[in-house]
Amino acid sequence: AGATSLVLQTIFLPLAQAGESSNITTIGGTHVPHSPCYHYLERQWLPVLQSCGFWAKLTMERAGFYPEGGGEIQALIRHTETIQPLQLLERGKLIRIRGISAVANLEDGIARRQKLHALRRLEPICADSKIEMIRLNSPGKGTFLLLRGEFEHSTCCYFSLGAPGKRAEVVADEAVEALQVFLASDGAVDEYLADQLLLPLAFASAPSQFRMARVTLHLLTNAKILQAFWPGRVFVTGEEGQPGTLRINP
Repeated sequence: AGATSLVLQTIFLPLAQAGESSNITTIGGTHVPHSPCYHYLERQWLPVLQSCGFWAKLTMERAGFYPEGGGEIQALIRHTETIQPLQLLERGKLIRIRGISAVANLEDGIARRQKLHALRRLEPICADSKIEMIRLNSPGKGTFLLLRGEFEHSTCCYFSLGAPGKRAEVVADEAVEALQVFLASDGAVDEYLADQLLLPLAFASAPSQFRMARVTLHLLTNAKILQAFWPGRVFVTGEEGQPGTLRINP
């Protein structure tokens, strides 16, 4: 089950720079390991890109879990005239936490256990925490829990996927603990979004700068590749595994 999200992110920027709109269908895994799931794209990646001037609409016809895949994402991408820079050095106060607990072709009780366990752990973190339970159309079986923290100036998003033999409470723990690590940092952007923003912001109309929760090897690799094409335009401050700051001069 190949990751539909990675395919979409690969073609997104050139299509956004094309002279006309594009309608894209990607088929495969929508919620698979080692890649952003569809709901991360919908609730975290795309809203930030929209704030930079991009226009796109995503819909998921069906979910695809490992190993069956078979998910389908529809994307409408319109031409972007000007890409606005991003300045996010401080996230501000935590306002609310919203989440999704989902299952496909599994008992609703699994989604309920994920939801209730996560809410118990989130109670001392944020009083305004809500998690929606949904059932997904899919050719296979799967489950996940996604949490999105909303702050005064930014958002963060973390999710965990279920797997055979993996308890619902463990799925919830993984998502909550990833969020807790972010909250313990001074980051304004989660570490996954950070490397996904690097290339689009390299084409912005002015310099961008943001504080990330953790410098990852993936981000350092992406920065190194960009520096090979545009020397002196990408600057990463911070050690791998620690909070850091990224500056991009288009």
